[in-house]
Amino acid sequence: MTLDGLEAKLAEKFPKATQTGLKMNMVRYADDFHITGNSKKWLENEVKPVVIGFLAERGLVLSPEKRKNTYQGRV
Repeated sequence: MTLDGLEAKLAEKFPKATQTGLKMNMVRYADDFHITGNSKKWLENEVKPVVIGFLAERGLVLSPEKRKNTYQGRV
């Protein structure tokens, strides 16, 4: 339940993302989530701070041990 609202927060913060060619998907599992997108720079510099702020409001932090940043460009 703690993650309820994260998708809405991201949609609110980036309402025109698809219009500018940016794509983002979020998948939730119980107490875990994955966010994917087509721009590593955008995810790191803009999306991640929103997630960090959302979690901080709830007294949580991203776990450095569990966090994994990956990027797969076009082939």
